[in-house]
This record gives sequence, C-alpha cells and structure tokens, in this order.
Amino acid sequence: MRTVTEYLKARPEDRLADLIGKRNAVNPALYHRGPTQNGIKLGAQGTIWRVPKDLIVPKKDLTGGAERGILIGVDKNSIHSPIEQGRTDGVGEPWAIRRHGKPLNDRQQAILDKLPEYDSRVIIDKGDVSMTDLAALTAKTGDEFAMFTQGSRRLIVRGDFEHVNIDKSMAAEMNAQGFKWSGHTHTKGVVPSEGDKIILRQFRQNLSSVYDSEGDFNFFGKS
Repeated sequence: MRTVTEYLKARPEDRLADLIGKRNAVNPALYHRGPTQNGIKLGAQGTIWRVPKDLIVPKKDLTGGAERGILIGVDKNSIHSPIEQGRTDGVGEPWAIRRHGKPLNDRQQAILDKLPEYDSRVIIDKGDVSMTDLAALTAKTGDEFAMFTQGSRRLIVRGDFEHVNIDKSMAAEMNAQGFKWSGHTHTKGVVPSEGDKIILRQFRQNLSSVYDSEGDFNFFGKS
C-alpha cells in the first residue's frame, strides 16, 4: 500500500492505475478543482486517498494478429524525453496554452507531430507522456485525445472536436489485449458522456479519467 507521500508524488494517471479495478475505492463524482497539496490537486473536500497498488491485470502479449486490427497506422517510434519538472513560464501548461497562447513544450510538440490528423495513433513509452500532456494538445488543437496503457507503453489516439474513434468492438478487443483506458480529453468540461461510460464498460476496470483543455480532471465510473 502506498504511503500518503508516495501517493501525492504520483502523477494523476498513475494514481488512477492504483484505483482501477478496485470498486468503490474512490467516489468518481469528485471533481478536482479544489485545494492542492505538494502541487497535486485534491478532491472537493481535500481528500487524500490511501489505496492498494498492483491492481493492474497482468500484461498480455501484443504481438498476435489481434493487435493489427486496433493499431492500424500506429507509429511505433518512441519519443524519449523526460517529463519536465519545475518552472515552465506557462510553456506546455494547458491553461496557459488555451488562455494566453503559450506554446507546447518540445516533448509535447514531438508527440503532436506524430499525430497530424484525425485518428492518427502513436505508441509512446509510459514515462514520456501524461494525461496533462494530452490536455495541452487539446488546448493547442481543439481536438480530443485518448490514452490507453498496456504495461510500459501508452497508445495515444487523436480524435476531432467532439469524439475519438474508438467504438465498443474496438474497446473490447483492446481490453482483451491487456490495455487499460487511462483517460481522454474534452474540449470543454470534465463531465463524461454516456458514450464514455459505454466504452468504459468494455474494459476490465471501474474508473477512467477525463481532462479538459485547461488541465482540470475528473474520475468517472461505468454508471
């Protein structure tokens, strides 16, 4: 079990990975617009969760034929650059990009270059992209993005201004391959749609996340 300090240091999508598969581990209705601690946004009541780890199902081999049906057109060239820490002067920050026209940081721009149009897909090492990065891409482009995680890698899919091209059958196949739906972005707001919940039901997990173009986020469940 993580200590509170370890949990607070984790990125939101890694904290979510601890929560996935643990029914009622967290109230998915909590919006993360409240106070912060050590730079991490807390729940509406300042809640700090102490949750068990190692809740992700075992990795599955993605080299079989099923992968090709989902990863059509995926660019598998990794982007290797550590996620930036410390002062950024708004560069790469979703809210600053949306409100003040600040640019993406170099790593985010490299990701976007791999996703030039609707339904572009790329696989990136887990440590080289976060959901906050996808919020920054949404702030820059006005498009939605989705992230799916399998082991040490993440699949990023570009959508358009209102959806990402993942239907029920695709989601079920990705679940069979061992992917988890880490989260996706909305151009406005962090309220999940009914379609979001339908897609989540295809995965062997209870929670996913939705981020808006300013970096605010919310966990949501299947119902």
